[in-house]
Amino acid sequence: MKRIVPSQSRKHRGYDTQRVFAEYIRGLFPYAEPTGAGRPGKDILSTPSVYFELKARSKFDPVAALKQTVAPALEVGDLPIIIMRMNGQGPKNVGKWVALTEVDVMLKLLKEAGYGSDS
Repeated sequence: MKRIVPSQSRKHRGYDTQRVFAEYIRGLFPYAEPTGAGRPGKDILSTPSVYFELKARSKFDPVAALKQTVAPALEVGDLPIIIMRMNGQGPKNVGKWVALTEVDVMLKLLKEAGYGSDS
């Protein structure tokens, strides 16, 4: 039996997380595909105007994830969203994974969706 070293195990978990999430969002983005673990840029391809960064690790630093995601997403005019697969969450509960973005981005989304008032 081949033993997977911890770094390979994390890469496999990362790619599995991308694959599961891409499949889950195909109702909205029918051509969504994972990029593969370790590649620079967004983690899911063919999601026009949305920049998904996925995190599947036990030690999560939200500020670092936002720094990694927000600037490149906004540079190309995409909506920056970080998807976090927390410990104990697997493919069967992908709808319960956590989504994270900056407050200003959230407020813009809520306004564009018709929430709040214009005053």
